[in-house]
Amino acid sequence: MKGFRCIVVALAFACAPLLFARVTVTPLSDDTETNAPAEPPAEPTAPVELTETNAPSASPEPVATPAPVAPAIGFGTIAKTDRAYTAALDAHDLKGTLQLVGKRGAFKGTVSGLYEPGTLKILNFDPKFSRAVSAVLKPENASKFPDVRTLVGKQVVVTGTFIDFRGRAEIILFSPDQIKLVK
Repeated sequence: MKGFRCIVVALAFACAPLLFARVTVTPLSDDTETNAPAEPPAEPTAPVELTETNAPSASPEPVATPAPVAPAIGFGTIAKTDRAYTAALDAHDLKGTLQLVGKRGAFKGTVSGLYEPGTLKILNFDPKFSRAVSAVLKPENASKFPDVRTLVGKQVVVTGTFIDFRGRAEIILFSPDQIKLVK
């Protein structure tokens, strides 16, 4: 073996702001067909050549630098002076939110907890859930969202179309844009 070629492919997942790196180490030789990488890198990278001066003496473990991390997708923010914030109903205004069933609107409040029956994720805005409206994230939309557990204890504004669920209003979440953290 004359040296090693390292290829680093970074994969960023939208459902969680985590970075996973996969390193493929392929010995260099004159036979390029048998030593070709299984798949090309996502971005062109220069091979790292190990020479006698920089090669480790015992077990060869090349060190590679991961590609830059893409910015994490998160929730937007809203100021308390913003018109969308001041116009939003309080999460405890059950009567007012029920009057908006079938219409677009917004409510504001502090996320008191996350209830996860099966594959649903329900953001509650009161420790006794029946005292406030809820925001519901269905499994088919969950991959579009950052970790909603980070919202517990945070003041937010939720926008969307109000629906009636057993005599109580709630908003179904389709996009992270529907939730804004209050600054």
